[in-house]
Amino acid sequence: MDFKALVENRHEYAKAWKAKTGGKVLGWYEPYFPEEVAYAAGVLPVRILARHEPDDISDKWIYASCYPVRDMVNQFLRGRYDYVDGLVNVEGCQWMYNAFEVAVNNNGKLFEHYLFLPDYTDAPTSKDVLRSELKVFKEKMEAWTGNKVGDAELDHAIEVYNKNRLLLRQICELRRAARPVIHGAEYMNILLADQVMDKAEMNEILEAFIPELEAREPGKDR
Repeated sequence: MDFKALVENRHEYAKAWKAKTGGKVLGWYEPYFPEEVAYAAGVLPVRILARHEPDDISDKWIYASCYPVRDMVNQFLRGRYDYVDGLVNVEGCQWMYNAFEVAVNNNGKLFEHYLFLPDYTDAPTSKDVLRSELKVFKEKMEAWTGNKVGDAELDHAIEVYNKNRLLLRQICELRRAARPVIHGAEYMNILLADQVMDKAEMNEILEAFIPELEAREPGKDR
C-alpha cells in the first residue's frame, strides 16, 4: 500500500467521499480534537495538514514565525480546502487558533466551533468542564448535520476508533525490533493518512497491510 500517495491525494479522497456519501467534511487542527463525536454524526473528520508551496498571501493575514501554520493559511486562501464544510479548533496553540480564525473569516459559509479543553486534567472541575464542552459540541453536531448522536452512534464511533488505535499500535510494535520491517518515514505516512481518511476504511486497509508487513524481509527501506 502506498500510504504516501494516500496523503498526497487527500483532497481528492475527501471530495470523492462527499460525492459518494452526501456527508459533510469537518476540518480540525489540534490533536485533542474528539473525532469520535463528529464521526458519530456521520461526518468525515479531516486534519488540516501543512504543505509548503510558494506563499505570497499569508503575510497579509497572520503574523507568525510558525511555518506550518503559515502553510495552512496559504492553502486555505488558495482554495485547497474548498471542500471543507466546517472547521473546529480545540484549546491549544495560539498560532493554530489564528489559522482557524483566518480560514473562518474568509469563508462565511463554514460551520465553526471552538472547543475548550481544561489545561489541568487533574483539577477538581476539569472533568465537569470537559463533559460540558463535549455535550455542547455533540449538540452542535446534531444541529449542523441533522443526525442524532446518541449512545448507539457514539458507541459505534468509539469501537471504530479504538480498533484503529489497536491496528496502529500493532504496526508500531513491529518497529521495536532490532531489524524492523517498517521504518519511520513509512510509518509517518501511515499516521498522516490515518488522519484524513474514513477510519472504517482505513481499518480495512491496515488489516490487509499488517500481514504483508509481518511477511517482509527486515532491514530494507521502502
